[in-house]
Amino acid sequence: MLKKIILFTFILSLFSIISKAQYSMQNLTVYDCYGTLTDSESNPIIGTYYSHNENYTFIICPPGAVTIDIIFTFIETEPNFDEIRII
Repeated sequence: MLKKIILFTFILSLFSIISKAQYSMQNLTVYDCYGTLTDSESNPIIGTYYSHNENYTFIICPPGAVTIDIIFTFIETEPNFDEIRII
């Protein structure tokens, strides 16, 4: 019985490390070390697109971080209209 409890606790801990927070673009400050950020998908006509004139600030601020690594797996912008700034 004790072995099952230890195994269950280990699996639960592993799952919490592997699972990542999911965010959609919005004015927000997050303190997580891992996560996924997607566009706002707020377009009423095409639900998977963002709306015109969106202007958000998304701040990533994990406690004690000296550096932050960001991995972009896909970015698509409209030339002369869209802007992404990383400060």
